Amino acid sequence: MRPGVLRELKAELPGVGVGPIVAAAAAVVAASAWFNEGFFSHDEHFQILEFAWFKLGRTPPAALAWEFGERMRPAIQPWLAAGVFKVLGVPRVVTPFFAEFLLRLASGLLGLWVSLEVCLRTIPWVREPSLKRLLLVGMLFLWFLPYEHGRFASENWGGILFFGGVCLLLDARAAATRARAIHRSACAGLLWGAAFFCRFQVGLAVAGAGLWLVLVDRVALRILIALAVSFALACAVNVTIDHWLYGAWVCTPCNYFYTNIVLGKAAAFSTEPWWFYLGQMLGLLVPPFSLLLVALLGVSVWCRRSNVLVWSVVPFVVGHTLLGHKEVRFLIPMTYALVPLLALGGDCLPEAMTALKVRPMYAIAVRLFVVLNVLALMVMTFKPSSETAVVYRRLYEESRRGPMVLYSASALPYSMAGSAVDFYRPENLTLKALDVPKLRAETNANPHRVFLFQQSLDPPDWIAANHLACAPLARTIPLWASQVNVNNWTSRMYQWSVFAIATGPSGPC
Repeated sequence: MRPGVLRELKAELPGVGVGPIVAAAAAVVAASAWFNEGFFSHDEHFQILEFAWFKLGRTPPAALAWEFGERMRPAIQPWLAAGVFKVLGVPRVVTPFFAEFLLRLASGLLGLWVSLEVCLRTIPWVREPSLKRLLLVGMLFLWFLPYEHGRFASENWGGILFFGGVCLLLDARAAATRARAIHRSACAGLLWGAAFFCRFQVGLAVAGAGLWLVLVDRVALRILIALAVSFALACAVNVTIDHWLYGAWVCTPCNYFYTNIVLGKAAAFSTEPWWFYLGQMLGLLVPPFSLLLVALLGVSVWCRRSNVLVWSVVPFVVGHTLLGHKEVRFLIPMTYALVPLLALGGDCLPEAMTALKVRPMYAIAVRLFVVLNVLALMVMTFKPSSETAVVYRRLYEESRRGPMVLYSASALPYSMAGSAVDFYRPENLTLKALDVPKLRAETNANPHRVFLFQQSLDPPDWIAANHLACAPLARTIPLWASQVNVNNWTSRMYQWSVFAIATGPSGPC
């Protein structure tokens, strides 16, 4: 990465308050990292944090996700997380929740940096001054980008590292000396190798960008050699890191492909039609404006078909479209190219854009889009990633007051989908299967330290029948919010409660 990105952006965007804009973006990143506690997807938690927890001796291998036994998940992010946890002294010195916040903060700041670098290299390709300004603001504040770019997830880190490599390659092409070109190409290859081992599907984008270098840009052979050698070196290093995790020499990309594609394990979870991602984009890009924005993406792909961003994104999206199992998060690596492609698409229609600006409805539409985007951005910035994080954090805080016993009628909350959630589990918490007589006896023997986990927002009827009292410790959804059940939204949320149990007359819980 070139130093002085802010200085160069100011030179490219005269009259634009680049400094305040970037400062505001950094504030959003920090706020998102703090408030977006919990995990966005199960993979983000069970195949990174729990794997790291296992290597630190805190989770037994039998309690890990099934992918561990298949030896199909890369170890680079668990390795990084384990190193951070060990340095911070988790959980003796720093809580798991604070350590997780630091991982999100680091991810968000790296995502912000790469976004600025991609923006800087895209600006010269755009002719329209207003689109250049919108490019910067859109990359930093489109409602879901700060959230997605702040996740310590394979999808996000694959995107960060891949587009960091693209920026280095663009620099290598314009390098003043041969040595500098080779150096930056080698660094790009290292980043691409790491990106591939963060998220194997990023290999589709690597292949597309590599073909662009050969077929379109016709880059010098020395750059290709440096890129290929360093990419291979990065892969070799990651194979060694995989050995650290599994205790054996394995080829995780091969195991991943064989299990998910050849054996069809991924498709067994769910399948979606080929147009799934198109429908999701229409829903995510601020309807009804999303119709125009998706059309602009199509214009960009066609009119800028010789651009490296197009050659990177199209193979990635097409490859995922052909697969049966689809999830929106699978496209997160390419979100770093989303706003640049929109700007390039708009720049292909200068006459249409000029004619549109003079219409009275244009200003109204722009203001409406900004309002909707800001509202959505605020929600994404301040809401937890998972409502279950509220329960985990509250239980952890309560455990600091002394040993506690938690009764539950299921394996929840510290086991989900057959995998342990040991990362959030306090050392002095004992989880016991629900047995009402035993719960009552333990409440008498250990008052104020017995708790009940319930998969509902209300306490069970047997509390009062057994002359027990309860007080709510934590709920995933506040009772007042559950009363506003528009479109039955609560049915799509985890409805968990934890109650402190005591003997005596039952009061309202």
